[in-house]
Amino acid sequence: MATLRVLTSADLHELLLEGQELQVLDVRTAAEYDAGHIEHSVLAPHDQITGWPAELDPELPTAVICKAGVRALHAAAILDQFTTAELFVVAEGGVPDWPALGTELTTD
Repeated sequence: MATLRVLTSADLHELLLEGQELQVLDVRTAAEYDAGHIEHSVLAPHDQITGWPAELDPELPTAVICKAGVRALHAAAILDQFTTAELFVVAEGGVPDWPALGTELTTD
């Protein structure tokens, strides 16, 4: 089981700006992700998570984020079974907060 840490979107933004080695898993829908997402984040819609996403290293700390926190919490409950690394869950705020925090979303 992972060490679970609950964050706000502002907390995650600050950790990334500080250069913390952290994978970001976006658990919104593909349409939401395509409309704008955090640079270098990986998409895995929350309703499709049954194990650890192949695009992520289960040995590295990972942050789970969605639009407002609910889907991230649900996804983290599943992901917790598949890693012993630190798992950060954005339970307050989400991807739509990013521009207000000073970092634009990407559609790449």
